[in-house]
Amino acid sequence: VATLSSMALIYTRHVTVKLLPFDNKTELQVVVDLPKGSSVEDTNRLLQAAVDRLAGVPEIVSFQTYAGTAAPFNFNGLVRHYYLRSGPEQGDVTVNLVPKGERSRASHAIALDLRERLKGMTMPAGTVIKVVEPPPGPPVLGTLLAEIYGPDAETRRAVAAKVRETFSSVPFIVDVDDSFHNQPQRQRLSIDQDNLEYYKVEQSDVYDSLGYLFGGTTVGYSHRGGGRYPIPIRIALS
Repeated sequence: VATLSSMALIYTRHVTVKLLPFDNKTELQVVVDLPKGSSVEDTNRLLQAAVDRLAGVPEIVSFQTYAGTAAPFNFNGLVRHYYLRSGPEQGDVTVNLVPKGERSRASHAIALDLRERLKGMTMPAGTVIKVVEPPPGPPVLGTLLAEIYGPDAETRRAVAAKVRETFSSVPFIVDVDDSFHNQPQRQRLSIDQDNLEYYKVEQSDVYDSLGYLFGGTTVGYSHRGGGRYPIPIRIALS
């Protein structure tokens, strides 16, 4: 009778059940994805703006930003493939907290505070910013994940857009993202062969110049500091 009575409390919602309680860690992570085509300088500026907004949280000891490269990853980052984040539009902020014995708020409550502080940031359209907590149990790709299968990319994208819209309409679902992202604009350039011959310009020189113009180029190296590898000096449009 006691067993049935206790189970009835769950059914009537007088007692709620949580399989894994929130953990209390000493680190959090802010993961930023700008639109494709953004430069590493754009990413770094957004990371610094995020740090400025979070600097007033009393439980934070320090920050470390990573623009265009991955932060040191934990087991959660291993499952989510954070170690593959190497694009110029990708960035991370590692947030280090004071020991849990020296603060009254748990790391989950601090993560909620960080998310609220980041809401009003000015970001390029299509930017996705997430506050990631180390999970109390086995890591997963996402707290709530919808996998979509279909005959072609257009169908999958259309269904994914509807699912994302549904997720975004639920108040307690945050940091909604998808695997499509915003596709960068493409430009198609055609080389006039007659003009190349008239001006005596090699076709490879035109391709090299276009590569420097749109992708940047390394013009030298700085050997400052005691690091093992020199610092490349690059020139780019942005």
